[in-house]
Amino acid sequence: MLQKQKLIVELREDVAITCMDSFGCKVVAAALSHSANRDDVVHLAEQIAKEPGLLVTMAHSRHGHAAVQLVIQALEGADRRAAEAQLTAELAALRVSRHGRIVAAWLCANQNDDIGMTA
Repeated sequence: MLQKQKLIVELREDVAITCMDSFGCKVVAAALSHSANRDDVVHLAEQIAKEPGLLVTMAHSRHGHAAVQLVIQALEGADRRAAEAQLTAELAALRVSRHGRIVAAWLCANQNDDIGMTA
């Protein structure tokens, strides 16, 4: 097993614990952006998105906001809509923190782009 794939497997096992730490989020962001295997990225993103409240918690952290954006980008269809809904439901809270504002602005911009594409 390649080192990058092994890292993603390890991350998936303890994803909630890893993502509760700002530097753990940095490792997750690196894994999501540098993995050559799309399936590994999608599985890791799905694992993160299905943990209740984890995306919102990550969005408030120094390195977590970048990881949240990568998670959303990796997801498709219903999984992506569910993850975006989790964040949208907490927009007011996201706008209170420095890093949360970055995610809130990014999310709103992407939703506006999606609306423009379907109109």
